[in-house]
Amino acid sequence: MQATATHLRWLFSPHGRVTRGAFLAWGGGLTAAKMLLDWMLCNFVLGVQWTPGIYLYVPVAMQRGVEGAWGWLVLAAVSVPFAWVGMVLTVRRLRDAGLNPWLVSAFVLPVANLVLFALLSLLPSDRRAAGPVGRSASPARSPLEFGPVPALLACLATVGLVGLGTGVLRTYGTGLFLGAPFLQGMLVGVLSRQRDCGYAFGQFFLSGLLTMVLLMVFAWEGLMCILMATPLWIPMGIAGLCLARVLVATPRHAASALLVVPLAQWAEPHLLPPATIHEVTSELVVQAPPAVVWRHLLAFPELPPPTELPFRVGIAYPVHANIEGEGPGAIRRCSFSTGDFVEPIEVWDEPHLLAFSVQQSPQPMVEWNPFHDHVDAPHLHGMFLARRGQFALRQRADGTTLLSGTTWYSHGLWPEAYWSWWSDWLVHTIHRRVLAHIARCAEDDVR
Repeated sequence: MQATATHLRWLFSPHGRVTRGAFLAWGGGLTAAKMLLDWMLCNFVLGVQWTPGIYLYVPVAMQRGVEGAWGWLVLAAVSVPFAWVGMVLTVRRLRDAGLNPWLVSAFVLPVANLVLFALLSLLPSDRRAAGPVGRSASPARSPLEFGPVPALLACLATVGLVGLGTGVLRTYGTGLFLGAPFLQGMLVGVLSRQRDCGYAFGQFFLSGLLTMVLLMVFAWEGLMCILMATPLWIPMGIAGLCLARVLVATPRHAASALLVVPLAQWAEPHLLPPATIHEVTSELVVQAPPAVVWRHLLAFPELPPPTELPFRVGIAYPVHANIEGEGPGAIRRCSFSTGDFVEPIEVWDEPHLLAFSVQQSPQPMVEWNPFHDHVDAPHLHGMFLARRGQFALRQRADGTTLLSGTTWYSHGLWPEAYWSWWSDWLVHTIHRRVLAHIARCAEDDVR
């Protein structure tokens, strides 16, 4: 037992060094074990198909097709110890090779982590890195470690990375949502390395708050999008902060890691696969026969003002619909608060199925920003695309109608699985608003 505990402490400790042979053996073995565990979870617990290609696009074991928050929580929880061991082994191998330990920031970025692993498996040990295992003597406290200085510097660096990624490169991927907060936490950690943990965590959250304010002041984002990104931002930032607390490094070392995130943001669009087409279906029982319901799904009068929270904070919501013509080729227009969806009819099977493509989509939301009346963020243009949709009607034994609405859409945000959870929920919310309105209109007709 004592030997086992000693090996576990060695495996989880970021102190000291590890040779390329040991790094390759442990890294390869743990990668194989993680892939086997993911395969077992996906096939026997979550009921989805696992493929190794997913590791090229998402830095943790997330597989398209997993449904339900619990499935993602299972995969994320299993990934945590493997991610920690992978990072500390990488730090020790970087130290042994005489490289900057802060290059470990590439560990959380897809493709870059594979390149880093291959490089560290080949580079020989740097004899100049030899020395006692463990922490070096603590340096004198720097002026950078007092007051809100760590929070301010980390905030400015992060805002710069966000501006470069969204304003210049126009990418909303893992480099932005995983790499930038991880690096923000690392910067706070190294700038407050001689202070206690309470101070460091306070600086991190202050840095996050300042970043949020500056993004709105510069009119780069609205509050709703920032809040949706927060569940990704906080844990990634805390992971970077915790890693920084156990590394011995200086601000000069940390500054070199700032190059990793921009490079990842530049490379991502060339490496990521095409966006997935997602399918969302919502159902409602209508107390009216299909023939009556059919008339109201073709066109419906203006809906009452929305009461749902997403629509009150800027998400586009349906207002009314009309149709020009009849049968395949007719044009249905569903007006939203931000513009019209233009929907050429492809299948007209009265009163059972109405299917259509989407020729034109308005922007998905109006960003709410306390400092500006209008925010024109790049993700509002072409990121969320509705591809097609349909209404299906099935008469039940009691004469009522099971009405279902389906939307097929894609978006350009990564990690795709995380943002799809949000977009699926929002599409369901839109469906429920439309279906409930159609049901009220049809039920009023038969009363």
